[in-house]
Amino acid sequence: MSQSCQEGSAERAEGSINLADLPHSTKLLSDYLTNFERVGQFYSPVGTEAKSLKESAAAIAAQDYDRDALVDALIDQNKRYGSGDLTFRYLEELRSADSIAIVSGQQAGLFTGPLYTIMKALSVAKLTVCLREQGIRAVPVFWVASEDHDFAEVNHCRIVDQDGKLIKISLDNCPAPQAQPVGHIHLCAEITGHVEQFLQALPDTEFKNQISEIIRKSYARGIRLS
Repeated sequence: MSQSCQEGSAERAEGSINLADLPHSTKLLSDYLTNFERVGQFYSPVGTEAKSLKESAAAIAAQDYDRDALVDALIDQNKRYGSGDLTFRYLEELRSADSIAIVSGQQAGLFTGPLYTIMKALSVAKLTVCLREQGIRAVPVFWVASEDHDFAEVNHCRIVDQDGKLIKISLDNCPAPQAQPVGHIHLCAEITGHVEQFLQALPDTEFKNQISEIIRKSYARGIRLS
């Protein structure tokens, strides 16, 4: 991703993985990536024929969007989330006609869920920086899929402890109401014990105190899982 951005090329870098070759990839994904004419009636072609990321960004930015309504909604949400000043500076940039959003997301999961959730967020941030260095007004957006209903899929995490053993931390004693989006579920009192188990498993590093403060604040009784 970084290499393609720096070169300004939309072509797949040598040695990279074709997403269509990954296990369980769908024919729809394969056609969208390599045979777009077969699925073009369902998707906008904007940016698909561009030869560089810069051209793609320009084509996307040129579309007609209700930018003010979008930004106003995002600002309202992020005020409630307690987001920092940088978030609001980025959001205001989305009002500009030449701006684009670089979007990724994942289900809400215990302690962020699998490592690839964090990697997704980092990839969006890295691509945003890379595009902005080329003069593209890119804004990073991470979307939490809080409407997902599969609580059993996100109510646990696995972590390598200080002894190198893989342990599982699960919210089995915080039962979720049936047929309710995960984002609406409030953490029960037992979450405090899970937090301490998680933090005790982490090795001591220069980051642990800061991580501990964030985890204890983010995962407390009464707070929604999302």
